[in-house]
Amino acid sequence: SMTVTNDAVLTWQWSTNYWLEPVAGANGSVDASNQWVAAGSNVLVTATPDEYYHFTNWSGSVNGFNVFENPLWLLMNGPKYVEAQFAADVTDNTGTPHWWLALHDLTSGGLTFAEAALKDSDGDGMLNWQEYLAGTDPNDRNSVLRIVGLVSADGNDGETVHWESVEDRSYHLLRSTEPRQGYEMIATNLPATPPRNTWTGPASPDGTESVFYRIQLAD
Repeated sequence: SMTVTNDAVLTWQWSTNYWLEPVAGANGSVDASNQWVAAGSNVLVTATPDEYYHFTNWSGSVNGFNVFENPLWLLMNGPKYVEAQFAADVTDNTGTPHWWLALHDLTSGGLTFAEAALKDSDGDGMLNWQEYLAGTDPNDRNSVLRIVGLVSADGNDGETVHWESVEDRSYHLLRSTEPRQGYEMIATNLPATPPRNTWTGPASPDGTESVFYRIQLAD
């Protein structure tokens, strides 16, 4: 506010500022906030992963080898948007996430994450890393990927197979009359219908005394 009482000259002093917007992706944080920054200045942004995760790269207003630098120096020669990306720590032997093993308390007793992944903690015949892939509970022997029922229709017109399923999984169904000679894929990419899937298809080949079914996780 200026009251003019006589001839006067008002000169505006300008400086350029650019908008900085640092963002953290899932499972981590950044130590800088949205702000205006003077043009030509350098700003340091540090990404910090959550426990059982690690920083992987930046996306946004970065390029070259800078995408992998942490902390990251940003030259404010224009508006900048950067987003920190994080990934889960996994075991070297099976690729099982550390957070999942810790969530189920599978490293108790001094086990390393890699050792814990290879244990069958609930004694249900599936190793812990297999339970992770199947989405089952590694501490509950009743929570396991398995076929729980097989029903043949009257007149041998068809067969129905039941198995326990978990959300966000899909399955392949295989059949064999001689397991030592391998299994034939008879149904693929069957979506989960928790808590149980049901498949009905043609009957077993004529003249077979025994037919074996196997359920398999789809990729």
